[in-house]
Amino acid sequence: MARTRMHADEITTDPQLVRRLLAGQFPEWADLPVLQVESYGTDHDIYRVGDRLSVRLPRIGWAESQAAREAEWLPRLAPHLPLAVPGPLGLGRPAEGYPFAWSVHEWLPGENANGTLHDLESAAVDLAGFVRALRRVDTSGAHPRPRGARGAPLAELDASVRRAVTDLGDRIDGPATLRSWAESLAAPAWTDDGVWVHGDLLPGNLLVVDGRLSAVIDFGGLNVGDPACDLQPAWNVFAGASRDRFRAELAADDATWLRGRGWALAQAVIAMPYYWDTNPGMIRQTSHALRQVLADGTDTPVLRRAEPHEADALTALTHRSKAHWGYPRDVLDRWRDLLTITAGTIRADHVVVAERAGVLLGYYRLHGAAPDGELADLFLDPPVIGTGLGRTLWEHAVATARERGFRTLTWESDPNAEPFYRHLGAERIGGREVAPGRVLPIMRTVLAHP
Repeated sequence: MARTRMHADEITTDPQLVRRLLAGQFPEWADLPVLQVESYGTDHDIYRVGDRLSVRLPRIGWAESQAAREAEWLPRLAPHLPLAVPGPLGLGRPAEGYPFAWSVHEWLPGENANGTLHDLESAAVDLAGFVRALRRVDTSGAHPRPRGARGAPLAELDASVRRAVTDLGDRIDGPATLRSWAESLAAPAWTDDGVWVHGDLLPGNLLVVDGRLSAVIDFGGLNVGDPACDLQPAWNVFAGASRDRFRAELAADDATWLRGRGWALAQAVIAMPYYWDTNPGMIRQTSHALRQVLADGTDTPVLRRAEPHEADALTALTHRSKAHWGYPRDVLDRWRDLLTITAGTIRADHVVVAERAGVLLGYYRLHGAAPDGELADLFLDPPVIGTGLGRTLWEHAVATARERGFRTLTWESDPNAEPFYRHLGAERIGGREVAPGRVLPIMRTVLAHP
């Protein structure tokens, strides 16, 4: 299979070279059939050897270190990960006129994730589970992260992004791209310890079997750094409800989300001028990602006063939220009146909704009069629980309560939400049993001291 030349100083490989390398260094595999694998990858040629092996040959010098890195770290990472990763079976040396170290891995079956996933929301859960597990692996002994490599602060990519936007000219919406990039650069930086990031969770590096995510390959971007880097699938793989689910599963707050969006933008924009004429598959993927990023830039939730005609929608959201926390049906039925929002309630109380693109995501309700008020409700639709929207609504409610002259706020919390409110400085002052074994904490926060 002829490959288009992408790099000025790349090495050309073919099945005959693979056979000679195997014969000289791994003779036990030398007689197996060799088939080049079609791919729009940029730095390796991949060959399937027999039914159970793959050979990876770097095409360019900058990719040579990947073989040793994967041989060192994949066996350590694999036991902790819920999806399969390639098992290194051998490290090859330069030979037969080929100048780079190379590798033999076990062959993992599957198609790439370009249009092959049957259920994107299930895939979002599966991939988020992989990312969470990877983040938890001990980073002791990790290699130093090069400047600008995956997981680095976005500021290290600024010059490259701006140069690429200039080079692309009218092939992209440059002003919109730079506005989105500026939003991501302005997000608070990651200040905690770095975690493991794959760095390249694109459709071509995700394997799918029978419509379900099965494996993650190509750990060339493996580094320790900002976890936001591995949010890239939100714009490369997912959209709509599956994007929201991916974010919720990873509990990405607004700052992390913006940095993740910046990583997706940077990876796409920097690649586009370099591969524009040589790698049409890569350009399709990066163009798609950039379109998704720019569309997502207008998706910041809006907070506004609720309208009386939205009472039924808010009631339905309330029931979904309660059901999410495992309340049995008979309890929800007994609470039907308590969980019902009416037009009169909206007129009488201060009800603020969060919406995105016309979709209600959550709301809060303040009840009572100064000096002591009640946070009567704060509910999120289940897909956005854990995205940071709860804190946004809480902070807005506290600011509004202060403006209304409240000195304190009290409320009955769901037991699952008590740690959230404690983290925000609230205290538990009591409890009320509402079902066998289920006590609602009564919480309070002091807004102003006498």
